[in-house]
Amino acid sequence: MRLLHKDFDFFFEFKENEQNLLVVEQPQLFCTFVRELSSENMEDAGGFILSDHDCPIRKKDNLMCIVNPLLLSFNDRRLLHGLYEILQKDISSSDLLDGYNRLVTSMENYIMQVLQSSDFELVYSEQMDIQSLLKALNVRFAQEQETLIEQLVDYIRVVCGILGIRCFIFVNLYSYLTEYEIKKLFEFSCYQKVNILLLESRQPADISIFAKTVLIDSDACEITWNG
Repeated sequence: MRLLHKDFDFFFEFKENEQNLLVVEQPQLFCTFVRELSSENMEDAGGFILSDHDCPIRKKDNLMCIVNPLLLSFNDRRLLHGLYEILQKDISSSDLLDGYNRLVTSMENYIMQVLQSSDFELVYSEQMDIQSLLKALNVRFAQEQETLIEQLVDYIRVVCGILGIRCFIFVNLYSYLTEYEIKKLFEFSCYQKVNILLLESRQPADISIFAKTVLIDSDACEITWNG
């Protein structure tokens, strides 16, 4: 996959075992890039284009931009919806389905007793699908990580497994992690076969760990280094 911006010359190839760096020194342009990449309507926002074999593809389906890693939620609506779909398929295609049917029958019998004992005329939905049951029981991801690097690793694993996204953009990650932790994150990304692009407002000391570094200076001039 390739990421480019229609108003600039730079581009990034997302290749296996390669991580990239984009440094934008001009504050206004930096904010514009962050806004474009993190917008809910990123398909129509700004000039970034993601393509695969020269064919444009949906950024939302293939790219995740993380602006503040401290605010990551494993249990947002999109991830939970994907989780419930996977669990529903697992239950429907295994011996777990018999247990689910017995559970629903038992619940319906209990609800009938409750309704019959009530002084009011009550009804209930006779069909509880698997996803409705999972929601009712508040099935969700456990967030028990002790460190930020552990949280990022688990989040990448979850997003890959649930949404199939393999390209991640982190904004100013050097403000949250040490160089050692970032190298460890890159090691995990290679193992997980995902690509990471760091979007930074200042150039880090060591850029040798990146396959490609693009610097857009305060005058909007582009400088590129290949690792």
